[in-house]
Amino acid sequence: MPRRPPGGRTPPDPPTPRAGIAPGRQPPRSPETTAARLPPVAWAGLATIAVALFATAMVVGTRYGYHRDELYFMACGQRLAWGYVDQPPFTPAVARLASEVFGNSLPGLRVFPALAGVAVLVLIALLVRELGGGRRAQLLAAGTAALIPLFHTPAMVLSTTSFDLVVWGACLVLAARMLRTGDDRLWLAIGAVAGVGLLNKHAVVFLALGLVVGLLLSARRSLLVRPTALAGGVLALAIWAPNLWWQARHGWPVFEMSEALQAKNASALGILLCLPGVLVLTGVTSLVIWGPGLWWLVRARDAASFRALGGLALLVTVSMTFLGGKSYYLAPVVFVLLAAGAIVIERQDAVLRRVAVAAAVAAGVFTLPFSVPVLPADALGPIISVNAEFGEMYGWPELTDQLADAYRRLAPAERAHAVVLTANYGEHGAVVHYGGGRGLPEPYSGHNDLWWWGPPPATTTAVVAVGLPPETLSQHFRSVEVVGFVTNPAGLDNEEAGQPIILARGPLAGWDSIWPALRRYG
Repeated sequence: MPRRPPGGRTPPDPPTPRAGIAPGRQPPRSPETTAARLPPVAWAGLATIAVALFATAMVVGTRYGYHRDELYFMACGQRLAWGYVDQPPFTPAVARLASEVFGNSLPGLRVFPALAGVAVLVLIALLVRELGGGRRAQLLAAGTAALIPLFHTPAMVLSTTSFDLVVWGACLVLAARMLRTGDDRLWLAIGAVAGVGLLNKHAVVFLALGLVVGLLLSARRSLLVRPTALAGGVLALAIWAPNLWWQARHGWPVFEMSEALQAKNASALGILLCLPGVLVLTGVTSLVIWGPGLWWLVRARDAASFRALGGLALLVTVSMTFLGGKSYYLAPVVFVLLAAGAIVIERQDAVLRRVAVAAAVAAGVFTLPFSVPVLPADALGPIISVNAEFGEMYGWPELTDQLADAYRRLAPAERAHAVVLTANYGEHGAVVHYGGGRGLPEPYSGHNDLWWWGPPPATTTAVVAVGLPPETLSQHFRSVEVVGFVTNPAGLDNEEAGQPIILARGPLAGWDSIWPALRRYG
């Protein structure tokens, strides 16, 4: 008789191998089985962080006023199209939706970026979970994101970045799940999200390229040759197609616009300052958390399945930096590294975890006056030298008042044939939004997409111009009179302060001849 083991129990019979599976090997786990083994989501803590961010955006974030970009989006939203020279249609459509639902209300406009900010926090926690992080890591990553300007600033102002982060976050979560489970059906979901994202910001192309390169450099490259990968790409192009058609019909102005932006931003100094700028936007001390993330993705043995995300982060960093991208363009990279770094921190002892939490809080405290509108406007002078965006939220009603004063200096007969001519889309948007209540006529501008909206009527004989050099107007009008300069109540040195307000009369040629000379991209 066979001997019984200690304790008197007979060992169970070995499992019978299933057909097609070699003895000693386990059958592959299904995506559903793998997903069931993931750590739970820290919903209670996430809800607390999300409510705090949403409340801050709605209560404090609306303190100064509309940003110049928001005024432009609102104006574009009144002329809905499948594309614009400087952007796809999504964000202007959101601005239009906000006006339909909430009226012309600043808090109403800001609801949508605030909700997008909440979505980003949830997505970064879900990415941590897909990478294997527990509740502590999820809350550390989401809490840090809520504290640093790179992520909470887009939640406080309507911008293409507000929704771009949601798109990148959703694609990264889906990609991480695909890498973990091998479920290539997720290519279709990635393609759908990327297609919608391309209707908001063309930079999503770098997400696709980064994912492809990352997979090629990893052991999961076989995912690229699945039929669903091609189907996902086709789906993304199909969703993006209306915007591509608009670009084709208008002679692909996106390339001219890109050249203008590169000429403005892609200097040697700009390239050198791009990565240090990321440290500023993350509060420097939060590097303690997201810094180890790249090491984990590229080198850690237990991160082997996710190597493609490390490759994606490296490619996007190099591309955005050397193409003259601004520092905040690298937010998706920090998104990945923050999720990975939080996992590294979670595995440390309690002392190091407390140090990481303190670093996140310090980053939020140090950057607070530079990223959240907590100070009165008249105290913003030194702040604007670091964050010029605050200055772009102040003084628009007063600028419109000054233009209205200049307009009233025209004789009644001249006013009947006068328009407002602005140098940029912020000034144009301010007149669209505030000018009707101040008796101003319709504004026109040669800046970006506004040029495509056409010249003033042929009967226009006088303009109230703002921001345009007098010498430029002298080439096109018989009389050019500087009647004032833009000021704001707090005396902030923003982009509009000191710009000339001009009355120009008697065009020297027809508007069909003048208008091409006023076009400006940038």
